[in-house]
This record gives sequence, structure tokens and C-alpha cells, in this order.
Amino acid sequence: MSEIQYARFAVNETPYCLWDLDFQKSNLDFINSIDPRYFEHIANLHSQFLEGKEKQYAAVALRVAYSHGLESLFALLCATAQAPDCIVGWLLKYKNVELYEVIKKISERRPIYSTLRAKSVTWDVIADLIFTYLKTGDDEKDLQIRNSFARLWVRFASDYLNVNYGFEYNSIKHGLRVKMGGSYFSLGVEDAPGVPATPERMRIVGQSDFGSSFFIPDKLHDSRNFSIRHHRLNWNPQSFFYALHLISFSITNVLGFLKISYGVPANEVQFSWPSEGSMYQEPWNRRTGMTLNWNSPITESDITPLSKEDIFSVYAERSEEEDNEDSS
Repeated sequence: MSEIQYARFAVNETPYCLWDLDFQKSNLDFINSIDPRYFEHIANLHSQFLEGKEKQYAAVALRVAYSHGLESLFALLCATAQAPDCIVGWLLKYKNVELYEVIKKISERRPIYSTLRAKSVTWDVIADLIFTYLKTGDDEKDLQIRNSFARLWVRFASDYLNVNYGFEYNSIKHGLRVKMGGSYFSLGVEDAPGVPATPERMRIVGQSDFGSSFFIPDKLHDSRNFSIRHHRLNWNPQSFFYALHLISFSITNVLGFLKISYGVPANEVQFSWPSEGSMYQEPWNRRTGMTLNWNSPITESDITPLSKEDIFSVYAERSEEEDNEDSS
């Protein structure tokens, strides 16, 4: 048998050791199975139906694909930051909560476990690494591409860390428990105190044909006791169309760096970037700027929180009721 190799790494702050016979082959086999063009395909496919009678389904499909793409991209970036010699191990072991924490630490310039030689691992530091082997023959263009992707990842990270985006994504992917469609919000000056403004006096300050409404849990004292908040987000699916293409470019570049790191000749590796520099901004050019909340009227002062034992007692009570019914 070949000599057994091992790789030590952290997923956020959880230590792991992977034992393998050929890390180079395992890592290459793993990353070669990743096809970033999938996200371009999804973007192109569903964007065709944004004008038809099923436009809401197409819009939600693009919305889900955006969060899926962000997770895929940031998992690769964070694995590269924490375990560049063991990408396969990091990606097989990470949990969503750990990925969230690593992204947040990098965005806030807080320390993470990393083999990168930098006092603080930032998106700029990671971009420097990813584009180490990018050589277009124009140093200024190389720097522009690197800086553009670093800024892009900062903005993508902000979206990924947005708690409301996370709740919306989970509500869609776990049973499509959202109401699809956008909404509008208008304001008007009252003609007299307590008398609503007439329709013609109202002015729309935010609207979209696309978005979703969903429920969010609101903690009361602790995580066991909670109320429900109704949340609504408006968005433009064209933003996700452009974002998915940029995610595809980004993943292609991360894979390119990793392939070269694992021994693939640089002339056999592809890097990708938009033909127009303005495309980096496209996902944020159509923001509707509208978020609405309907909070529960129940506050912490209205309740006495129940303990774990209090909550579990309901099962004992029901069991006693069933026993009494059986004996009657």
C-alpha cells in the first residue's frame, strides 16, 4: 500500500485531520467535478420567462439560485483561506453556520485559522491569492480584474450575511413557504388628523412586481420562547441574473487557482471576467429599496418564558390524558 498522507485543517474553529493516499489526486478529482457554468445555465434559462404568465416562478428560481451560488462560491473561497491543501476535506465537513461565521470574520477583519501569510485575512488578501497566476500580459488589467473581484466579493458577502435574505432563502427552499410576488408602499399627507389621504394624494415610494413575503421567528427572552414576525422583501430578478454570471466567473477563477496549485500547467487553466467593467455593478443597479415588517404585538414583558422542563411536560400531560381515556 502507498504511504498514508494526512492533512490538518480547521473549519472555522473546529479541527479536522483527513487521511488519504494521494491528496493531489483527490483534490483534483473533487474540483474537476465542479461546473461553474451551471449557474450561468440557470440564469439564462429562467430569465427567458420573466415576462410570461409564470414569471413569479422564474423569479423565485433565480432568487434561490443566487443564494445557492453564493454558498458555493464562499465555501470555495473560505476553504481556500483555511485549507488550501485540503479543499476536498474542508468542503465535505463544513456546516452552514460555520461558513457564515468564517465569512463574517473575514468581512469584519477578525482573525481566522489560516495558512495565508497575512496578519488579517480579508477579501483583498484572498483575491491576491486567487489571481496569483492570472497573466493577461497587461499588469494594469490584471490589477483591475483582481480589485474588481475583491470588491464584488465584499458585496456578495454582505448579501450572504443579510439575516433576512437567509430566512427568505430557507423559506423558499424548504417547502416554498413564501407568498410570491412584489408589493408597493405609498405615503400621503393627511387632509386632517386621523383622516387618510385621498388616493390621488398618495405617492409611491417603493414598488416591485417581484419579491416574497414570509414568516420569521422573533426571540422572546431566549431561543425556546418566540413570536412570529411577517416579513416582506422586494427585489428585481434581473439583478440575480447578472449576479449568477458573476458567481460563475468567480468560481471559475477559484478553481483555476486551485488547479494550478495542485500541479495543472497554467496554460491549461482558464480564468474568466466580464468583458465590460460595468457588469460588476449590475446586481445592485435595480434595488427596489423596500423591506417591510409586521411585528407581533406580543413583547417580552407580556409573557413569562417557559423552561425546557415546562415545554416537555406537555408530552407527559398528553400521555396521562391518553392513559385516562384508555382506562375509562
